[in-house]
Amino acid sequence: MRLGVWKYLGFCAWLTVGLSGCVDPTQRAIESIQSESIEQKEKRDSLKDAFQYLPQLIRMDRTVAMQEINYQLNSWSSSVVSPPEWKASSLLESIPASLRTIDFAQRMTKLEFGEPECEYMMQCQMLKQVSSWVVDKPYRDRLFSNWLASRKGDLAATEWSRLETTLKLFDWTVCNIALEGDPKQVESLVVNPDMPPSDQAPIYRQLPWQTLMFARGDAWQRSRVFTQMCFAQGIDAVVLAVPSITGATENA
Repeated sequence: MRLGVWKYLGFCAWLTVGLSGCVDPTQRAIESIQSESIEQKEKRDSLKDAFQYLPQLIRMDRTVAMQEINYQLNSWSSSVVSPPEWKASSLLESIPASLRTIDFAQRMTKLEFGEPECEYMMQCQMLKQVSSWVVDKPYRDRLFSNWLASRKGDLAATEWSRLETTLKLFDWTVCNIALEGDPKQVESLVVNPDMPPSDQAPIYRQLPWQTLMFARGDAWQRSRVFTQMCFAQGIDAVVLAVPSITGATENA
């Protein structure tokens, strides 16, 4: 009787070892793929959740929203590795020393998100939505309508579409962002080329998303809304200074 019991136990042990050593390789591959898929989904979900909280930054629960966005974005960035060949742009050196209080190159390498980055992402999201809404509407400015139509035969379809988009965004900005202050402020020459740190200086009183929300701003603030909406639509835009009537060249 005892011999039979031992034989039975030995058979069970052999069966257990045999089964554990005969796992289907295909099943292992499937489990590995499923694990990687779950990990990738968690990364995407963190990024998705962060974008869902962005609109709440302009509501009453700004503090809570900012904390949640920071958490989700940093959760996502912790799983992203910067390419080893990445190098900071030499353009960073062109920033005035008085403004280079932050090591931008190191900050870009770490890919950490703080309040400024979260607010900038909210601004990009807002300007993308507004600019897309503007572009979907027909162009109604009679001042340039005929000129725009005449350019259709001279430009490729893609270039003409970009020109139409730019005119729509410019027209919308001028019509919907009220001009504050003296327009001739933009003609005033600067003595120090470094940007003034004062919050009362032109262009520093509010960010583009605030100008958009308040629907009013000085000439520089309106131009920033226009250029940022162009960027949102994939169009490069710059603000150029013109030579002074008196012949001064500081702002030229």
